[in-house]
Amino acid sequence: MPVVATAGHVDHGKSALIQALTGRDPDRLEEEKRRGLTIDLGFAWLDLPSGRRISFVDVPGHRRFIGNMLTGVGSLNAVMFVVAANEGWMPQSEEHLAILDLLGVSEGVVALTKADLVDPATTLDLVEQVRVKLLGTTLEALPIVPVSALSYRGLGELTQALEEIPPGSPSRGRPRLWVDRAFTVVGAGTVVTGTLVGGGLAVGDSISIWPSGETARIRGLETNDRTVDSVPPESRVAANLQGAGEIGRGSLLAAPGTLTPARRWLVDLRPTRYESELIERGSFLLYLGTLAISARVRLLADGLGIVEVEQAAPVEAGDRFILRETGRQRVTAGGVVMMPSPPMRAGLVELGQRLRHVLPLGPDEVAGEMLSLLGRVDSTSLTNWSGGSTVGLRADGLAISDEEFERLAGKAVELVESHHRDHPLEAGLGLGALANSLSIGDEWARLLVERTTLLQLQGSVVSRVGIEQAQVVADPRWPAIRAKLRTLTPPSIAEAGLPPDLLRALSRSGEVIRVSDDFVYLPETMTEVIAVIRSFETPFTVSEFRARAGVSRKYAVPLLEYADREGITLRQGDLRTARR
Repeated sequence: MPVVATAGHVDHGKSALIQALTGRDPDRLEEEKRRGLTIDLGFAWLDLPSGRRISFVDVPGHRRFIGNMLTGVGSLNAVMFVVAANEGWMPQSEEHLAILDLLGVSEGVVALTKADLVDPATTLDLVEQVRVKLLGTTLEALPIVPVSALSYRGLGELTQALEEIPPGSPSRGRPRLWVDRAFTVVGAGTVVTGTLVGGGLAVGDSISIWPSGETARIRGLETNDRTVDSVPPESRVAANLQGAGEIGRGSLLAAPGTLTPARRWLVDLRPTRYESELIERGSFLLYLGTLAISARVRLLADGLGIVEVEQAAPVEAGDRFILRETGRQRVTAGGVVMMPSPPMRAGLVELGQRLRHVLPLGPDEVAGEMLSLLGRVDSTSLTNWSGGSTVGLRADGLAISDEEFERLAGKAVELVESHHRDHPLEAGLGLGALANSLSIGDEWARLLVERTTLLQLQGSVVSRVGIEQAQVVADPRWPAIRAKLRTLTPPSIAEAGLPPDLLRALSRSGEVIRVSDDFVYLPETMTEVIAVIRSFETPFTVSEFRARAGVSRKYAVPLLEYADREGITLRQGDLRTARR
């Protein structure tokens, strides 16, 4: 259902018009009723003749309460813009129009209130004046309807214009709710209200809360005083939360895993209609959703800039915001988030220009541009920054662009070929070693090998297709070492001078049998050992084996333990039996 915000100069009849339309007074605070002006946000709803229901957010018009006005329109895409016929266009009319234009609001209606206080000719003149004011803004095509909240004149035409407001954006399955009110209900707990966008919510759903980082469960839902089991996006929602701690206006509720806060944003900036140019000097308050946060601005070129907020906040490409200069108490600019956490290097203007082009096309195209520039990025962050896309090759929690994948594949081939040159006796480079050299996980390394025709994986060893392992028997070091090993009491691996690469190659080729960390035997020598073992017709001890083989305990123990492991002997306590 559409959610419509009011806008316009103070005391131009916004709240009275909503009460005339809905029968509900949106001014919920005693001070508002006493002073006759809206201080904080008010809420009401209207059932249209078609059966559709629209919700109203009544926002303040007074300059002193502009912050509340900004938090009221930050999540909306439709407006009922109010201009009093007896006063005409006023300063807050202009400021509110500038804000709505920066936020891209393009649906709604303009209501010329208090039309019963002026003659028809004056009303017609005012319609033309307002139409001129709207030219060049996102509101220029809105219908203009003269109305009176007291006499109900024009309410039928206004209701028809509200009927023409289209439904909100379709669900993207990523609910987000910027909180505009939070309070405690005795016996129920924490209740928050806000405008739901992006996706629906249902009772029982788990949600994440920013900035606390807590996870809560939705215990109950209401929309416009109706208890419901679920709500679609573009709805006014009151949610009863179970397990929520500290929460207030400016907090964000979202589906778990969809929030990746960022402190620096690449943005597309535009000055207000009444500012001649963008400015970066001074301090600013940035309004996003219902959040108001201090920010600094650095201009780049072509309307692009970097915004740095005092606390990392969860944003995604396409989020709109308003900048208000705190010194002059004046809204000076607005913008669109192009990319959260942009890289700290040159090329940001080019990236911003590319993102500006693809942003209207959707999250997939946005994610593709981000990934193309970054090469590789945490896959969850990419999904959240782009607004929900899952494009790109993904594994080990990492997303990699096609270009980066090709670069890594080329580097992998170089590393494996280099290993073959430096270690000709080895079958190849270990998969884990390859992953470490490329700063990726084993899953990515395996994927690289599988998709690279020049590489092959055997077990956990990566080799270059077409390169044969050098024959170990041709190694010039082997003959002398082999001569030392022709005995039942060979020297240790270190004493024999066996280097690690040659030892691995000899073990792999079967030229030696490793019986322990310290000793290897030639296959023919091991045959002699097995013959001694099998010469025992009855169970035997280590001492009996030592005596028959003519070796010391230093050799007897590792040889028999090897025989146990290989199933040559069966050990029972201190006795062993030869298996035939």
